[in-house]
Amino acid sequence: MALAGLIIATLAISSAGLWAKLATAHGLVIAFYRVFFAVILYLPLMVRHWREHNGEIKPKFWFWPVLAGIFLALHWSTWLQSFKYTSVAMATVLVATHPIFVLLGSRLWLGERLPSGSWSGIFLAILATAGLSWQQMQGTGGDLRGEMLALFSAVMVSAYFLIGRKCRQYLTALNYSFLVYSACALFLALAILFSPYSFTGYSGQDWLAFLALALFPTLLGHSLLMWALKFLPAGLISLTALSEPVGATLLAALFLHEVPSLEQGIWLGLLLLGIAWTVFASRQKMV
Repeated sequence: MALAGLIIATLAISSAGLWAKLATAHGLVIAFYRVFFAVILYLPLMVRHWREHNGEIKPKFWFWPVLAGIFLALHWSTWLQSFKYTSVAMATVLVATHPIFVLLGSRLWLGERLPSGSWSGIFLAILATAGLSWQQMQGTGGDLRGEMLALFSAVMVSAYFLIGRKCRQYLTALNYSFLVYSACALFLALAILFSPYSFTGYSGQDWLAFLALALFPTLLGHSLLMWALKFLPAGLISLTALSEPVGATLLAALFLHEVPSLEQGIWLGLLLLGIAWTVFASRQKMV
């Protein structure tokens, strides 16, 4: 059941690049409305859920979800801005390097270890990600702003995953997600207030992109990931999300006409193989 949730989450998250490309606003604004609409859409469920589980949301439990919200805000704002400077494939591939950081953090902080058989899959996935990244960067003309933003966002989302693994031991998925998204929205709102960007004045296409980002990648995608964190290792969740570049690249080719080259297709195929290998090895261990 948890693995099925991961598949659905990955498909939903893969659409983020498409919506980010359609929006013309700054990444900071896109990130704010993405999480703001998510919080609004969460409220009806949250009111009923809070009555049943209000005892678990104590002030002493707020620190980690709030910290996770800040890391999530940094991840979304920098990653969504990276699409202004690079392709959907490049932005999603670089942010998909986060398993490297998650695995290091899992060993040092959570004491988790992946089965030995999964390391071959991890190596192949990292190798394919590096190969695709290197090939993509050959055509940037020296402008690496998008790549640097995407890589920084990978580090930020790694911290978000690790904190989520810790918090999900004592908070339900809905309570945790609501606290994280609320903290994320507040942090982004404060950032916009102290920036040259505005909360208003955007086109209908922008508002559609804001709402779509809240509905699909955020509510459906990230919430399912947080639910699965209670049952699966943080490293496995993060590695499964590596398949996002495949889905994102296909969507970009279909709707934005960003068609990858043959070489890019080969690297993406190797990446998918590495993910499947890792997931199969980890599942065998769990059984």
